[in-house]
Amino acid sequence: RVGCGLDTLEGRGRPSGIGESSSSSSSSSCESLIQLTAVQDTPGASAAGEYFISHASEHTLDLSSKDGALQCFFSCLEDFLESYKEQVLRTSFTEPATYFFNALGDQAGRVQVGTAGLHWYASLLRSTMGVHTPLLPSSSDELPATMPDFWASMPEEYWELFSHPDNFGSSCDSIPGLERGSRPLEPAAILPNGTVALDPATPRQQRKALAVYLERFAHFFSEGVFVPKAFVALASDLAGSRTALETLYQLYRAERGLPQETMLEYCFVNEELEHLQTSRAARLLAWLGVLRPTEAMVREGAAEPRLVTCPICFEDKLDVEALEHWEPKGDVSEHKMCGACKA
Repeated sequence: RVGCGLDTLEGRGRPSGIGESSSSSSSSSCESLIQLTAVQDTPGASAAGEYFISHASEHTLDLSSKDGALQCFFSCLEDFLESYKEQVLRTSFTEPATYFFNALGDQAGRVQVGTAGLHWYASLLRSTMGVHTPLLPSSSDELPATMPDFWASMPEEYWELFSHPDNFGSSCDSIPGLERGSRPLEPAAILPNGTVALDPATPRQQRKALAVYLERFAHFFSEGVFVPKAFVALASDLAGSRTALETLYQLYRAERGLPQETMLEYCFVNEELEHLQTSRAARLLAWLGVLRPTEAMVREGAAEPRLVTCPICFEDKLDVEALEHWEPKGDVSEHKMCGACKA
């Protein structure tokens, strides 16, 4: 189940049932997280998400309708997110920790990574950011009391290797540039149980060290990283999601007066799904309630060329402009025409 606190674009006329929320923006270092990572258990946390996911498999969906397209879209998004979060866990925690213990020649530590260690990390994410992972965190009594601060022990460039798009979700054994075998590492400080991160009594240095683990998880949900992976996957006809996206795009296009006739034309350079226009895809996902809209999204969206109906030829044109008046009287805002009619 995907729970979400979906922010809305106030006054943007989103079709009813798309992205409703009461959540507010956060000023934390994880502000770039997509809304779907902030799972809430309240029934009203995601009026759109929960309805469409829970009903998506119950009927044969009409993907040409708004309701059918939304059900399909959110169902496919749920499937994508579950897989994506597993890969994020591997990239930000499991594989770096495995490399750390391999370098030390600590076989017992390596085994712990995939069991108690992974539950320690899931508990940290849940207790600090409210993020649900494919794993259910163990109770505090079952978690390891401490974990070595492996990120602080490895060179910073190793994070760049693990987080590189080509290495996303990859085993540490297959990442080019990582030294193999035992090697000297910086002494590892000890991190407390992840659930103490919210305790004001926890020493500042420990809380600061834990923040690194949260930020590296959050990195994969920033706009520039998450949007290309999610949108390309959803546009690749995953269980009909491309058709659903096309239907939803037509609603988006009609509302905003966009000249691009198809979702593929609007979001990609070509129909082979190459060269995603990330900012456009992000604005569409924000309109659907998947992303938290940013000031940049609103600003760029307002500057997009839009089709306007010429009152003379009654055709939708991009160059409809108001006519100049020598001494205007009254409201002349509708006195306009397109370039062809002016000529």
